[in-house]
Amino acid sequence: MMPTKKKPVRLPSKLSALLRLAVKDAKAVSRRKAYRLEMGSWHRPEPDGPCLVCMAGATMANTLKVDPRCMIEPQELDESTRNKLYAIDSARAGAFQSALWELHQRRPPVSKRETLRRIGSEVYAKHKSADGRAPWSVYLAAADELEKAGL
Repeated sequence: MMPTKKKPVRLPSKLSALLRLAVKDAKAVSRRKAYRLEMGSWHRPEPDGPCLVCMAGATMANTLKVDPRCMIEPQELDESTRNKLYAIDSARAGAFQSALWELHQRRPPVSKRETLRRIGSEVYAKHKSADGRAPWSVYLAAADELEKAGL
């Protein structure tokens, strides 16, 4: 019998689904000893400690199954995955127009921009500089709003 080839993992193309996945992944890696959330690092193993990951790095670790001993940044991945990881990072900061640009390589529709600004302001207002992010519940609420807007 021939070994089966693993299908490459495809991250969601819809921002609301991508944001939910990123939160799920961040929560999952925060419970693993091999990782520590640190929003300034994509996926960076420490010599004598855990691998430091940001929100997008958590998706690299959990969904993309990157080994915690591997140092990797989005530019080392295929274009689609790279852009989605950059979108997660933009969303983390509340920059939802930038996140949509990263996903689709075009500006969001004019009809959606005010919604994106409002959602981004809500995330930014709850952003904690010590953590480099807002609480997870804020991102999940943002994902709900994005979904209602068809994003």
